[in-house]
Amino acid sequence: MQNNLKVSYSIFLGMLIPSIVSYLNILAIDYIMKAFGSEKVNGFNMIQFITKSIFMISMSYIGIKVFDLEPLIYIFLLCLTWFIFHIIEAFYTQKVFNTQINKNFKK
Repeated sequence: MQNNLKVSYSIFLGMLIPSIVSYLNILAIDYIMKAFGSEKVNGFNMIQFITKSIFMISMSYIGIKVFDLEPLIYIFLLCLTWFIFHIIEAFYTQKVFNTQINKNFKK
């Protein structure tokens, strides 16, 4: 029973945590684009690479050492979910850039 519980927590946290962080990043991208423009979004995306790397290392450590989750399942799902949402964020940011460019071009 204990092993099944560790596997379920590994799956749940490995998918939930990157999903929530990606959603918060999309909200931040929207806010920065509306408030400061596309140049600041580019800067945010560059800084985001460093913060996401620190986030992934921290979540790996916390999940395995602190919560004692199943390492193989947890790390695999954490990285896979992060990668998928990273691609979605990239397409979303590109769409926001294109919309901003079209607005500026029509003026």
